[in-house]
Amino acid sequence: MKAALSLLSLLVLGGVAHAQGTDFSKLGDEFNDSSSFKSWKNLQVAGWADKWQSATPADGVLTIVPLSSGWYEDNFGGLLYREIEGDFSASARIRSKGTNGQLPQTLFSLAGIFVRSPREVTAQTWRRGQENWLFFSTGCADKAGVPQFELKNTANSVSKLEIRPAATGWIQMKITRRGANFQLSAKRDDDTEWTPMKSFTRPDMPAKLQVGLTAYSDWNSVAKVYPNYERYNTQGAPQNNADLVAEVDWIRFSP
Repeated sequence: MKAALSLLSLLVLGGVAHAQGTDFSKLGDEFNDSSSFKSWKNLQVAGWADKWQSATPADGVLTIVPLSSGWYEDNFGGLLYREIEGDFSASARIRSKGTNGQLPQTLFSLAGIFVRSPREVTAQTWRRGQENWLFFSTGCADKAGVPQFELKNTANSVSKLEIRPAATGWIQMKITRRGANFQLSAKRDDDTEWTPMKSFTRPDMPAKLQVGLTAYSDWNSVAKVYPNYERYNTQGAPQNNADLVAEVDWIRFSP
């Protein structure tokens, strides 16, 4: 009976199962209430090192301070997420700063919206080549102290990235799923329209995904052990020169 009810609660459109009755308004967070923050899931793999120093909500802003870390191929970073089934739009207002200045001074120090195919592993059961995700982040990528976007698409742990110019300060970012298509868009607060940045087609992505926030910093420290994914994931980067304070004013979800 439970299986039958589960099937009846789904509507299949364009190859994606859409859960009925999802209250998207309850998935978002304005970070005004610490109790709502506790409902977020934190991606943690048993036996692996932490990739964030802290993630703290206060006065309507979530502040994330990552350790030296990064999402690339089979390297894991930090992720706070909701599980969302079917089509959605996830938008967030984000500012990426350095620890002592307006912009980060270490390469690939960014924060943004992350979408990942769920995968349950431990340090013992993990295997290479099975990561599927995409993200859209803001901060400094291959030029320290220069505002940039990073757009990355990873299929079976093969990562392809693009870097685009960005503005300093608060940026509104959005990822919208429609079936197998994922549209990435951005705008500044005073813009009236969203600017499309990139579209990824991912028919391999399942109906239920992990959708949320990431932040990472200091690829140079991670690169010292690349591509020893096991070493990095279990022990972290060999040194911590992270230079990122990511601020999230809000994250909101809609159908």
